[in-house]
Amino acid sequence: MTSPTTPSSRLSQHQKKANHIASEAKRREMIRTGFDDLASLIPGMEGQGRSEAAMMQAAVQFLKEQLEQKSRLKAEAMAMGMAGEEFERMFEEMGKSQEGEDEGEEEGTVRGSGGTGEWAGEGRGGRQ
Repeated sequence: MTSPTTPSSRLSQHQKKANHIASEAKRREMIRTGFDDLASLIPGMEGQGRSEAAMMQAAVQFLKEQLEQKSRLKAEAMAMGMAGEEFERMFEEMGKSQEGEDEGEEEGTVRGSGGTGEWAGEGRGGRQ
């Protein structure tokens, strides 16, 4: 009775090495693409080179600003009589409607320039 052979035992050392090199190149390309995508979303980072540390710091800062802006908007909405649950539902629906839209700003989208998080199309006056 013969034992079943595994696919890896059928490959030569040269083939295994070639597969490993190809897999590693694919992994690095996916990381590069991910950082390029992230750079396109973070204000001021597009075309800034490949410093992963700087990119991650900028992304964290940008996300913190966006979360703070959401909290301010929620407080304003609640002060005008909107229930917190209603705000969250509306905010979630706005996010779903904006997915996949890459061109132009429409009313209700967050401006990307400067990381201010101000709402496009709405003159809020001043910040609190």
